Amino acid sequence: MREIVEELNERIRAEHRRPAGGPVLRARPLDVEEAVTSWREGLSSGY
Repeated sequence: MREIVEELNERIRAEHRRPAGGPVLRARPLDVEEAVTSWREGLSSGY
């Protein structure tokens, strides 16, 4: 999970570095620890 979020963050950062050629990207990098904690809580709750 951690690697997936880190890869997503890198893709988001790469898009932010590119010149704007289309719609504005409003996505922001995620807090990796927060995402992992949320994922683990979802696993333990059965959802």
